[in-house]
Parts: sequence; structure tokens; C-alpha cells
Amino acid sequence: EHCLVFEDSPTGAEAARRAGAAAIIMTTTHPAHEFNGADHIAYYLDDFSGLALSQQEGEWQLAMAR
Repeated sequence: EHCLVFEDSPTGAEAARRAGAAAIIMTTTHPAHEFNGADHIAYYLDDFSGLALSQQEGEWQLAMAR
């Protein structure tokens, strides 16, 4: 229920969707057009240290430092 998946393959993204998990798609191994229906695509992310996950008013928010 409270799961965030980072995925770089279409089959993994589909598995996350079927499990009801939110997914951040990474285009490291497949181009964006292979992820049909994906809501969140990160075209480039060199590491995860700039990510901040927080919860406000019952909603989870993921922010990336620039």
C-alpha cells in the first residue's frame, strides 16, 4: 500500500502497476516510449541523494533537488 518503486524495465513497471505501487520510471535501459501509460518518468538521475520523500496532509510527496 505504501510502496514507491524505481524501475528501469517495462516488465518491472507493469509489475509495480499490477501491485498497486507508485513507480518512478528510469530510462537507463529502455526509452520512454516503451513504458506505455507510465505517469512518472525520470529521463536522467545520476544518484538518489537529492531525493526527499515527505508526507503532507496524508499525501506522499517526492521532491528532487536541482
